[in-house]
Amino acid sequence: MVSVIEEYIENDDGQRTVNSSNNAGQTFTIGTTGANIDSTVSKVWVKCLITNSPGVTYLAIYETAPDGSPTGTALSTGSIAEADLPVAAGWVSATMTEVTLVPSKKYILTMDTDNGGANAVEWRKDGSAPTYAGGSMYTEAAGVWTETATDDLLFSIQTGDITTTLCTYGDVIAKAGANAADITGAELIVQNFVLQAESFINVITRYNWTDQYSSLNEDVKYLLNQICSDLAAIYLISYDMSGYTSRVEAETMINVLRDNFTRGVVTLFDQKSVTFMENA
Repeated sequence: MVSVIEEYIENDDGQRTVNSSNNAGQTFTIGTTGANIDSTVSKVWVKCLITNSPGVTYLAIYETAPDGSPTGTALSTGSIAEADLPVAAGWVSATMTEVTLVPSKKYILTMDTDNGGANAVEWRKDGSAPTYAGGSMYTEAAGVWTETATDDLLFSIQTGDITTTLCTYGDVIAKAGANAADITGAELIVQNFVLQAESFINVITRYNWTDQYSSLNEDVKYLLNQICSDLAAIYLISYDMSGYTSRVEAETMINVLRDNFTRGVVTLFDQKSVTFMENA
């Protein structure tokens, strides 16, 4: 299961031309559409199409100056080969150099290309009624960046580190507490805890939910998400209680999560619930 860090994918109704002499960018703020936690970028998706021969398309993430423009050196970079760009509007991804983005902070995702003139990438946007509250579109000409507050470019920033099925990294951190994200190697640790929780759920219910996940009803998926994230959060809090003010506070949270987990598992065993899930 891919974990989305931040994205805006709504209302595709326009485009911004990007080439070597006309760069563009979209500011975004961690916690607007994704979890407000430390998150490591692995991949960026943009919706776009190709015009003629722009060459390689370059994506980068920067910190922002007070006016929202890029500042400093790129925190993360990636590229898309010309051959991978779609001729009709579609989503395409770039593998990024990994960087950890921090809660409630504004960044900017920028795009430029090798070639200019009539060679371009058309970055799709919401230009009529954008609702993304974490930022807006910026354009660049002759080194000057200008905000277009009425437009939002379409993007999705993701972490590819968490390869789980029943719940995501963000689901677990939201229950374990944001300070859990400060644990060294938190993403890999959470992934392992989620995989352990998935295996435990499959074994005690004697049904392989992870293998059947794609065919399940949405109601069943949400229930499994709740159960799995509860159990993985218990594992994570037990592993490191430093994010809580006291051991008593941590153990109280564990008890709450255990009660929720138990109710969820009982629901999975209830015959009427099983009949509903099988027929859903």
